[in-house]
Amino acid sequence: MVDTPSCKQKRRRCLGVSGLSGDSRRPCAFYFLAPLGVAILLSSCLGAPPIVRVGGTPENPHPDLVRQAQLSRNRDRKVPRHLQSDPDNILDVQRAYWKGDRTPLTLAWDVKAGSPNEPQKVIACDNCVYLSPHVRRFVAKAIRQPWASNLTAIGGFDPVPTAPGEYPGTGWGVRFYVPVNGANNPTEGIAGGLSTAGDMLEWILGCNEAGKGTKCNNAQLGVMELIWSNQVWSAPTCADHLRNYGPDVYNLDYSDELASAQDDAQRASINDLASFSSVQVALPIYRPIYKTTKNVSTVSRYVKTGCEKAGE
Repeated sequence: MVDTPSCKQKRRRCLGVSGLSGDSRRPCAFYFLAPLGVAILLSSCLGAPPIVRVGGTPENPHPDLVRQAQLSRNRDRKVPRHLQSDPDNILDVQRAYWKGDRTPLTLAWDVKAGSPNEPQKVIACDNCVYLSPHVRRFVAKAIRQPWASNLTAIGGFDPVPTAPGEYPGTGWGVRFYVPVNGANNPTEGIAGGLSTAGDMLEWILGCNEAGKGTKCNNAQLGVMELIWSNQVWSAPTCADHLRNYGPDVYNLDYSDELASAQDDAQRASINDLASFSSVQVALPIYRPIYKTTKNVSTVSRYVKTGCEKAGE
């Protein structure tokens, strides 16, 4: 059992799904983002070392950073051959390089974004090597959309979050950054952050109600959770219609925190946490089920989401 962090500590809206179906969300039960499922990624070259070792548990994995991410071991910032391309040939990597000035270094892959039939631009996919294959398949689909040419970067694995349900730290979540101003507020205009995020939300949350039954894009894409502009949509499984599970407020303290910010840097950080500068997407393989006793929420079990099978 793991005690969940308080809502105040995590500065986010806490959500809970106590059952396998239905909308049983309860406020401030636990910090619900999502773990990113990580398998062992092997290089296509025989004898090459594994890129990622599975840490934690299958239900809440934590990728181990490659040793070259340690600055003390990689002063010249060389990228080994087996890290210079996608081991599963999912993403077309144009260039691989290290970013940052302290451990852990971030491994960036340059990828082309935008419709293949239109002029594309190159953006960085940070730590995408640690993402599960099904998440990288989603990224590959996303960056081929017309609106993707307006993205500024992609954020993959984040080594900081480790608690159950924090998907950025597991390899099952990804952030798509949109154009913003100096305070991390989305810009306006046809190619601005507001327009780009709106197009992405429509792509994920849209449904086709023609013919037999309603078919929603998130089920085909494998998306279970979506966060944007201090709003969150969070469904029990990837088969559920995500548009029916939100939006809810993500950070209940957002307005108070923004009002007390001392400068643009603080405001930018607050906006970034509330996901104004990026669209966060989670495609977890497992999600935690919580029980609450005496106002303390703990993980009772994990259930499969079906996200890794979407679109197959």
